[in-house]
Amino acid sequence: MRLKKLLGIVGLGLSLALIVTGCSKNSSSKKEVTFATVGTTKPFSYQNDKGKLTGFDVEVAREIFKGSKDYKLKIQQIDGDTIYSGLDSAKFDFVGNNLSYTKERGKKYLYSYPTASTPSVLVVPKDSDIKSYDDIGGHTTPVVQGTTGASQLEDYNKKHSDNPTKLKYTEEN
Repeated sequence: MRLKKLLGIVGLGLSLALIVTGCSKNSSSKKEVTFATVGTTKPFSYQNDKGKLTGFDVEVAREIFKGSKDYKLKIQQIDGDTIYSGLDSAKFDFVGNNLSYTKERGKKYLYSYPTASTPSVLVVPKDSDIKSYDDIGGHTTPVVQGTTGASQLEDYNKKHSDNPTKLKYTEEN
């Protein structure tokens, strides 16, 4: 059984552990299971001062497979824009990296229960004429493509096509 559809913050490891223990045991050697993460989103996944990947999501994944007789965990650091395509192409089995749930993604991937909440906010200079979300029309902002923040701003632009905000997509993770 491929774990291809398992995605999200691995915080509630029980769901993953149940799936893993339900896999067939046809081989005498350990099956490698690949966990992918960006490794740049502290405290979820990042490199410690020795260059080793760590963080909440990474350590939960390690704990799930600790002592397994059937599975060996491989942790792979990836670019953020390859999370979903990597799952779809079975380059890795599951991911964790403070990922956001959307209904569209929920139709395709299995998410664990959330382990954190990151509210969307606008940050502007104190003397800005932007006082609320409704004031962003005509302004410019950097945005990371594929994020929920980008989706929110794209939705804003659809509703305010007469005065959209200019989105400057970045290559950042």
